[in-house]
Amino acid sequence: MLQYYGFVRQNPESKAYVPGPVLIRIGVASLQGMDLRKQVRPFLEQLSRDADETVHLVVREGQQVLFLDGSRAEGGPGRVSYRCLHVGSLHVGR
Repeated sequence: MLQYYGFVRQNPESKAYVPGPVLIRIGVASLQGMDLRKQVRPFLEQLSRDADETVHLVVREGQQVLFLDGSRAEGGPGRVSYRCLHVGSLHVGR
């Protein structure tokens, strides 16, 4: 039941249970009081400037990611968007 509702997922090889997307969202929400995003933001902005790309801080969950924060490239096309605590598909693009 916990797996069905996304609280845990099971590794098919080891059969071990790990936190699922629901527990990860709960954990991330609790971190908001710790200002994790505020601490990481300068690094995201610097990486975005150095790479001239939009960057995101995410937690990977299988083939999905949970967006925590991001920094848009200066003068970039602005085509990549995110919402904090939004779950999206995992992909890499150039």
